[in-house]
Amino acid sequence: MPESTSRPSSVPAANAEETAYDPTSDSDGHPLGPLISLSEDRDHLTRLTALMVFLGVAGIMGMAWYMNPDPKGIGTHQRLGLPPCGFLVTTGLPCPTCGMTTAFAHTVRGHLLEATRAQPAGTVLALFTIALGVVAVVVMITGRRLELNWYRINPMRVLVASLVIFVGSWTFKVVMVLLERPYAR
Repeated sequence: MPESTSRPSSVPAANAEETAYDPTSDSDGHPLGPLISLSEDRDHLTRLTALMVFLGVAGIMGMAWYMNPDPKGIGTHQRLGLPPCGFLVTTGLPCPTCGMTTAFAHTVRGHLLEATRAQPAGTVLALFTIALGVVAVVVMITGRRLELNWYRINPMRVLVASLVIFVGSWTFKVVMVLLERPYAR
């Protein structure tokens, strides 16, 4: 009689290939591990890097606070001595980044609806920048580095989501400008 190849269920598997994945072994049940985690090491370089990130965020948000947002939703950058948007001057339509500075200026003041009207992608970027500053403060205090599990992040999904937000925001901005124009009679 030939030997049976099946094992009783109470006998553990001989190697890792035969071991079934146990979703309770990870904190979020994913075979590649958690998406976000904090490192266990407390390194001075980590705190210094977090300080530099925080100073960058503080500089950007401080500049946004300093500038009063333009009520038209575009042109706030001109308060820094920069020229008007060349694309807008040439075509009469906003460029893909028109309203970004205005969105930051509104977001830092907590006016999220006005920021979204000025530039939806700018609002998302401003909120992401603020979140980055908060993470930098947590890292400076704890010394623990925030780690992303890059194996769990699909680059195509990130690219597609970014393009949808960017192009959608530009489309929204163009439509808003066209709707605000008086009709020629």
